[in-house]
Amino acid sequence: MSEYISGNGEFRHPRLGVVRFVVRRQARKFVARWKGGILHLTLPPYTGLSDLERALDSMMPRLLVRRHADSLYEFGRDMRFELFSVKIVGVDNYNDRCTLHRTDKVNYEIRIDKTVDLGAPEVIEAVARMMKSIARYIAQAVLLQRAAVIAGRLGVRPAEWRLTSGRKTLGRCDSRRVISLSVVLAFLPEELRDYVVCHELAHLTEMNHSPKFHALCDRYCNGREAELERKLKQFHIPLP
Repeated sequence: MSEYISGNGEFRHPRLGVVRFVVRRQARKFVARWKGGILHLTLPPYTGLSDLERALDSMMPRLLVRRHADSLYEFGRDMRFELFSVKIVGVDNYNDRCTLHRTDKVNYEIRIDKTVDLGAPEVIEAVARMMKSIARYIAQAVLLQRAAVIAGRLGVRPAEWRLTSGRKTLGRCDSRRVISLSVVLAFLPEELRDYVVCHELAHLTEMNHSPKFHALCDRYCNGREAELERKLKQFHIPLP
């Protein structure tokens, strides 16, 4: 019996779940892609079981991260947030491939040709760009106005408010007293948006994360700083 893997098949991996593979004569390297929660592997010829195990071990960190990204968007998924909703709609023979449509003031559709692979990196990137453009529009209309109201209520005022598009850094206060807020905050519920604003406003007085800063931030948040920080860390933002 040959020690090389041939043809196609599937197996269950303890960390990756169901893995489907196909050996292609033209392949020169391992190619892995998530699709519908299942990992699909393309293997080069003369791949042995030990080669496959080593390749999966090497790719494991990246594969686990990609599983989250590649399962973000699915046809028919209706993503509802406090300020707006987005539905991914599959369309037959859609020449534009991927476009954004606003059905009313708060509801949007991302229309994509049904033949498109939603797990493909370039498609994920395109959908994410559209999601961010919606968030930017909403943020300009809601976020900055709400932030100014909170600042007025607390009796503090930054030199300037700015919008950014950061996925990891949702807020920042610099030494010039300029507060930057990410448009990504538009995906969050109001209590978490307000928490990020209060956090940055507290930095106008304490430009660090000292006990004094946390005491001030906690006061701005009506004693809920720790609770809101925990909720923020647990919140799932639908961007890769």
